[in-house]
Amino acid sequence: MNMNYLITFRSISFALMAKNKLIAKEYSCDVVPVPRTISSSCGYAIEIVDATSSAELKDTLLNADIEFGAIFRFEGSGRQFIYEKIDTFPY
Repeated sequence: MNMNYLITFRSISFALMAKNKLIAKEYSCDVVPVPRTISSSCGYAIEIVDATSSAELKDTLLNADIEFGAIFRFEGSGRQFIYEKIDTFPY
């Protein structure tokens, strides 16, 4: 079953590098602001729609030396989304 994921980043540079890597692997994704329900501070995230595995996303980023904050699975529509943290960057 495919899911929707959100990956947070500390900088726009990491978010843009990650977007390029994920698009090269044919993921449908876009850079978005981190939702306020996840963090009250400013930040960037990538929304990945219809992905098969969070482990595959994480491996893609780690293999490219791209640091991320956390990976969330999400569902919902309009302005109502539920986010579940499922992984973090292994510092």
